[in-house]
Amino acid sequence: EFLEKFIIDNHIELILNFSATSNKSSYDIVQVAKHIKTPIVAVYHNQIDYQLWENKYLAPFKKYKVTYYILEWLLKIYQWITPYQGAFVARNSSAAVVLSESYVKQLRYTMSLPLKFNIEAIPNPSPFLNTNQKLEKIANMAVWVGRLDKQKNPFELFKIWEKLKTDWQLYVLGRGPYESELKNKCREYNLSEKIYFVGNTDPREY
Repeated sequence: EFLEKFIIDNHIELILNFSATSNKSSYDIVQVAKHIKTPIVAVYHNQIDYQLWENKYLAPFKKYKVTYYILEWLLKIYQWITPYQGAFVARNSSAAVVLSESYVKQLRYTMSLPLKFNIEAIPNPSPFLNTNQKLEKIANMAVWVGRLDKQKNPFELFKIWEKLKTDWQLYVLGRGPYESELKNKCREYNLSEKIYFVGNTDPREY
């Protein structure tokens, strides 16, 4: 009742649902929008099937095509039989926004959305695309830019770096809850002289 009253009293004409993936709050707001006939756009920040691959038991099977398709099919069923999952949210939204063109097809398949349902791909913006700064190539250097948390999965990069046995240096730009654990992993893998944690900084100099 509070949410419904808030939308009406503030003359809100369009709702952007930035928590479109699988949670009860998303389900509730779609219910309200549907009841008062206010357009709502579902916004997806991740790959649609990310729930599968963040599971440590399922992730290793992603490289097998047959297993991948089976799991995608199971995810499709899961979205329908679980009350607060994405199928209801997607199908009762006015439109959807995803991060890339490849996710358009994936969302339509997973949520069983009709072709007439409008899905737009809008990539994350970069404020540095039009910079006039002259970029110089730096030999044997790679850069990570992003949060050090579960969603970004920096551990995967560190595992790869350890296996590469390369003389390249990796600069980590960003902070997050995994920072201290990642630093411990660097010491464990003897990578302290190859991986440098810079923290939050302007990435253009790199």
